[in-house]
This record gives sequence, structure tokens and C-alpha cells, in this order.
Amino acid sequence: MFLNDERIKVKNFKQYCELYLQNRANPVPLIHEVVNERWEICATVGDAGQLSQVSFVNSICTYKGGSHVNYISDQIV
Repeated sequence: MFLNDERIKVKNFKQYCELYLQNRANPVPLIHEVVNERWEICATVGDAGQLSQVSFVNSICTYKGGSHVNYISDQIV
């Protein structure tokens, strides 16, 4: 995986998610589950006081979310 032509040293989705949390002043737990061969989910507590998400479908970032994000967030809430 690369970002701005620099290799990001992650081997799996969970490690990628942990990159979002590594510089936080107050560590928070990361919940991770491989649901099946097509679904892998990470969830944690955010700072914003509202839902924020990072999602991918077929390795494409879906920054606006979508029905797949609603499907999971509705179950969590």
C-alpha cells in the first residue's frame, strides 16, 4: 500500500485502522472483526461527537459512505 508514493508498512486491514489511532493523546480500544471473506470491520470511539467513517468497497475509498456504512452503523447504534 502506498500514500503519496511512500510505502505504508501495513500487512492487513487492522494495522491500517490502527494508523488512525497511533497519535492520539488518549488511547481508545479498536474493535476488529473479519465477518467473512468479503467483510472486515473496525470500529472505535471518535472525537467528533458524531459518526465519521472511512470505508472501502472493492479497494476503492467510499469517502461519502453508502448503504454498506449505514448497514453496520445502524446495527452498532
